[in-house]
Amino acid sequence: MIRLVKGLLALLALGAAAVFLNGAPALADAGSGASATSCSTFPTTSGAESDAARAAAKKWVDAGITYYNNTDYRTAVKEFEKAIAADPRYVVAYTWRGDSCDNQGDHADALLNYNAAIQLDATYQYAYATRCDTLRELSEFDAAVLSCQKAMALDTTDPYAVRVLARVYHDEQKYDKAVHYYKLAYSMDKKAPALVGLCQTYKDWSQYDQAVSYCNLALTIDPENDDALFYRALAYMHQAKYPQALGDWNHYINRNAQDANAHYNRGRTYQHMGRFKEALSDYNMYVGLQPDDPDGYLERGEVEVSLNDAADAQKDLLRAKALYLKKGDTDSASEAQTWLDKIGGAPSIAPSPTPSAPISLR
Repeated sequence: MIRLVKGLLALLALGAAAVFLNGAPALADAGSGASATSCSTFPTTSGAESDAARAAAKKWVDAGITYYNNTDYRTAVKEFEKAIAADPRYVVAYTWRGDSCDNQGDHADALLNYNAAIQLDATYQYAYATRCDTLRELSEFDAAVLSCQKAMALDTTDPYAVRVLARVYHDEQKYDKAVHYYKLAYSMDKKAPALVGLCQTYKDWSQYDQAVSYCNLALTIDPENDDALFYRALAYMHQAKYPQALGDWNHYINRNAQDANAHYNRGRTYQHMGRFKEALSDYNMYVGLQPDDPDGYLERGEVEVSLNDAADAQKDLLRAKALYLKKGDTDSASEAQTWLDKIGGAPSIAPSPTPSAPISLR
């Protein structure tokens, strides 16, 4: 299904998303599968909006943005729907509804909403910028670049569209272009998000000193920036600077106790420092938050081997192996088997490569 949807996205992005009547999107068929908080219902309108209708719509949009900023996207969608019902020509409502739907993982309907806004007002810059970001999430990079470029042409002073374009190039692994546009965005607003983007890009480009430098600068501007802490910790791990990484993970987890990936990576940090009991505690947390991910069982099993807890190690390694095989990942299943062989835990599967301990980061 994902492959089928992706094949349609470039078409959707270029404006073929909805049928319009009298200049506005047509109402979706109630039997088409729309949910109670639908992202794809579009009322039919004609004529110009009234001042009263626009005022009512703005009130609902303001309420929706409040819910959006509190990450209550489902309720936000309901508020934006009220705005659209009050004034079906209010482009801001369609764009925010699209952004809310995108944050719920409803990317195709998000594109419908951005396109609805653009059909109503082809100069509405924010709809192009948010559409670009949704297309990036769907790896529709060529269409994303076109949408970001249109947003940048409509408003040459907007750093958000420039940052989104940088993210597109980052996700394409065109790191030189990503760096260029993040630096351009930073020159426009001198704020932390572009610096965090540079930190992440240089980390993924294996230029760890540069990554740490830009995360340091971001944290100077915004000391509470969790993304900067997260990426700096990963960069420190790649540099084998485990005490520095541990300091960042501790600080980050103090504010984000339910972040599974942070616990996984702090567990890896403790493991490399030989602090196996602390590593075990973090892997316990990770497995509790991500019970279907075999990586947590594998890492926990390795730590249990180091702690001479063969019985629990065997359980975790068998669980990891089974989950890897279910996913079709025979290489990782063989790695689990290799650890099982160390403790005489289960019949082997072929092939069984020599175990390694790469930095496994998230």
